[in-house]
Amino acid sequence: MIYYPIQTLVTAGIREILIVTGGPFAGHFIRVLKNGEEFGLKNLEYAYQENEAGIADALRLAEDFSDGKNICVILGDNCTDANIKGSIDGFKNGALVHLKKVPDPNRLGVPTLDREDEIVKITEKPRKPDNNYAVTSPYLYDNTVLRRSEI
Repeated sequence: MIYYPIQTLVTAGIREILIVTGGPFAGHFIRVLKNGEEFGLKNLEYAYQENEAGIADALRLAEDFSDGKNICVILGDNCTDANIKGSIDGFKNGALVHLKKVPDPNRLGVPTLDREDEIVKITEKPRKPDNNYAVTSPYLYDNTVLRRSEI
């Protein structure tokens, strides 16, 4: 399954990837992906997440890897053939997330939107969602994301 998000990133022109993983099977990624050469990657690194602490913790683990540059996060279980190159090429500042209308938003991260349809908050698995949209990856963040996240 990890092949889909890697291919999505490679198709978008990203050649440096950090895999954040955890649990007892983390070593399997190294055996399968090796150094990323067969995907056309310039650099493939790995970080171990001690527990399921979410995306903010994964971003914390990626701080050195990002080296002060903007960062793209895609979840390893996201199977998509979407071309995100336009989003990446056009991204400059702030954050960009993708939304999808779903029948069961209470299982996912749900955005709270202001009057201009800007996201003001994302609530993980709300009991009573504000709307039927779910936040999906990939996520694009500028280099200020670590200062702004609540880790």
